[in-house]
Amino acid sequence: HELLQKEHLADGFTLKDKDLHVNFSSVAAEMARVDVAEGSDTQPRAFRLSGVDNAYFKEWFASLPSAQRIVHCKGVIHAQLSRLDSVEDGELREYIDRVIDTLSQDQLADLEHSPHLFGSCIKGKIQSLLTTHTLSLFDLWMEQGRVCCLPQYKFPETISPVTVSKTLPKSLYEAEEAMNPYEFEVVWAMTSLDNIVWWHRNLSRTGFCINGPVHAYPDIIARTESGKILLVETKGDHLDNAESENKARIGARGANEAGRNYRYFMVFDKRHPSYPGAFSRERFMEIVRGI
Repeated sequence: HELLQKEHLADGFTLKDKDLHVNFSSVAAEMARVDVAEGSDTQPRAFRLSGVDNAYFKEWFASLPSAQRIVHCKGVIHAQLSRLDSVEDGELREYIDRVIDTLSQDQLADLEHSPHLFGSCIKGKIQSLLTTHTLSLFDLWMEQGRVCCLPQYKFPETISPVTVSKTLPKSLYEAEEAMNPYEFEVVWAMTSLDNIVWWHRNLSRTGFCINGPVHAYPDIIARTESGKILLVETKGDHLDNAESENKARIGARGANEAGRNYRYFMVFDKRHPSYPGAFSRERFMEIVRGI
């Protein structure tokens, strides 16, 4: 089912009123020496600097005027982030300036040595802010009835997976795409249920997806005797995070909009998160037995 075009959800996004709290705790500034030998067949080699070499370059950076060093670092970060979608260039420059202006002296010293690492942190922050914006707008549009859910996807008559999984009963196709061990365990348990008619390993990134602010790609699609279509996304317990929560909410909301014959499940091994669409494997199996 088609929900909407993702591009529209960025409408109205601005960095002007956003907070400047960027987590730089993962930044570990370090420097490297790159050796390039003569000859067309040789590859550059990077070596981490330490000891005398590292001290030398730190002294060299310190010899430059402070303002010049910071301006240079801001320019490096802007160039790194300039291709961010849905962010106006002037606002991006201003946001980078304001974030850098909040850094401590120790952080500024690290920034001079590793601007790209700081740029990655700022990029992650902006993407997080954009996700929050699009999720909020998506919820608003859903409540306003501006999002249409229409039949859009049709199973192909044949598939040609690059890698093939072990044979399991009730598969929709003669050969299904290879599964990781946890996906295999979930499908194996499902095939033991009498009410499961067929299952299909959804083709990675090319098969069916529930689109929205973020795309939810179910790993497994199955059908029950009662005609219910089950959209199942498997997750290891270590992946119980904000990204998974966003996908689970989109998946559950999309299935609800599609009608009573569709159910979405994000299935963790033992964890049972409180957000919609997420279940432990035990609870998932209990529910599916009665569908």
